[in-house]
Amino acid sequence: MSVRRKKLASGKYVRDYYYEFRMNGEPYRGTTGCSEKKDAINFVRKLKRDLKTAINAKKHNKSLIHFRESVTEGLIGTKVKLEDVFPIFKNEFPKFITKTPSEKRWELKESIWRDFTAFLTSKGVCNIHEVTEENAREYWAYLRRNGRYNKEVKNAQGRKKYKSKRVKLSNTTVDEYRSQLQQVFTVMMCYARLIDNPFRKIAKLESDRRKMDIFTPDELIRINEFIYSDKIVPFCLNGELNKLIVRAVFIIGINTGMRLADIALLKWKDVSLSERMITIFMSKIKTPDPVEIPISKKLLVFLKEQEKLRLNDYVCPELAKLYLEDAGKISFRFSQMLKYLNIETCVLHEGRARQNCIKGIHSLRHQFCYLAGMRGVPENLLQSIVGHMSKDMTRYYMMHKTHELKHKAIAVMDDFEAVPDKNKPSSEVFTDIKKYSAEDLLKAIKDMIG
Repeated sequence: MSVRRKKLASGKYVRDYYYEFRMNGEPYRGTTGCSEKKDAINFVRKLKRDLKTAINAKKHNKSLIHFRESVTEGLIGTKVKLEDVFPIFKNEFPKFITKTPSEKRWELKESIWRDFTAFLTSKGVCNIHEVTEENAREYWAYLRRNGRYNKEVKNAQGRKKYKSKRVKLSNTTVDEYRSQLQQVFTVMMCYARLIDNPFRKIAKLESDRRKMDIFTPDELIRINEFIYSDKIVPFCLNGELNKLIVRAVFIIGINTGMRLADIALLKWKDVSLSERMITIFMSKIKTPDPVEIPISKKLLVFLKEQEKLRLNDYVCPELAKLYLEDAGKISFRFSQMLKYLNIETCVLHEGRARQNCIKGIHSLRHQFCYLAGMRGVPENLLQSIVGHMSKDMTRYYMMHKTHELKHKAIAVMDDFEAVPDKNKPSSEVFTDIKKYSAEDLLKAIKDMIG
């Protein structure tokens, strides 16, 4: 018989004991509502006896719901109305995690919960303890067939309402719904003393998302020439400002592999020009350790230019201001630049209702990794520079790196011309890649890893 107390992200343990056991091949887990181990064990014994009685009697599903209510009768907070769930979840969820979600992430979570609530209400479900696995599977199937249950959505500014024409959702989106709802019920199992999570047995769908493509050498040359030219793209009112913004994003992104949030909000306190090192806590990496990114020669030129124009704590004040107002405006400007340069940014895949973005700002992160790989930078060093912390990555590569090795790694990439040489034709910018033979790359790797 297994009873235990859960450990929170803060390191503390929850007050009540949880149980976990199998009966007739079916798993059962939940909270006992007891803070003493002896009481928790007695609770589980009684629960097993009652479950056996219910199973032997072959009660109908509706009778099982009533049985669950009788088992949990007397436990505090069992009956919580569906409309009251999300405020409770928002208050309790930070106790289970180390990093608080952004405001946009909270809006997404609430939108998904509101849609599920609308679906449940149509089925006559009013309280969270009445939600069954059957309800969860029915909603999951509805999403796959018909998309959102509530088709009325608001525009980006949250003012005008309209009926969504999207019918089918991608596997990735459907799984996002499942994941977010499972989170809600995980938290509410503690608060409302639920016996099980109705979304626990619903399997994750295979992702149909296509990853970002990298830019071709020809496309990089076009972008490179444009950001240093006198041309102004007519995609917004202030052409000079937009040019400055996309130029900063491109140069920092392709030379560091950082995400948009980290590029836009980069501060001078994180930059050491003397040591040629950027040290930041990346926005989407769940680790308390900072990521160290060596500064390439081309990035150093850009940063020194920005330092002369320094206005505040941000390396690129205009970029930071726009990001804090609306990050989507930066992606829009970058996308418009690509379209202006006749670079395809979106494609429509079979079975999907909307186009999929294949080239954008995040492509610069992929490009950084790709160029590093072409120049023979060991993957474990690259991993520590760009901040990959997934299980798949850490399974094969060690994480302990030194300043010296990182500088050697970034030095290998310094042949890439982020700032064009006026005495060198643009068509030759990337031809230096060919000068490295397989033997050269192997020797470079051996030299870097000792």
